[in-house]
Amino acid sequence: MERLRQPALLIAASCLFGAAILGAGGRFVMRLLALANEMPAVFSLGGSFEVILYGAIVGLAGGIPAAILARALRRSPLPGGLLLGLAVYSATVATLPAHIADTARPFVPIMPLVWSLFGLCFLLWGIAVAKVAVRG
Repeated sequence: MERLRQPALLIAASCLFGAAILGAGGRFVMRLLALANEMPAVFSLGGSFEVILYGAIVGLAGGIPAAILARALRRSPLPGGLLLGLAVYSATVATLPAHIADTARPFVPIMPLVWSLFGLCFLLWGIAVAKVAVRG
């Protein structure tokens, strides 16, 4: 049972970091993008909850490979965390639900900024998860 405790804690932490960094951080990025694109920022409580929940789900899913690779993350947390964040970001973009992808259409002129800011959230998430793995 003790063998499962550390991976379970890492997956739980990954889920929480997903809600905070990917979800709430993603919502903050959306606000910045609306301002950068001179668009009215219309945010609802339900929409914010959906983004935070999606971040938690992505964090949960990303926690599984993090738990499998925990030993490697302990050896080199910064590069490992960056690679983990990049891998999960790539997988997330490739599997993004259509209704979420459609919300990016108005941002086509600033798409490099969109991908960069969201990518930064994923890199920060990966580093945070790697730091938890080091403590594990």
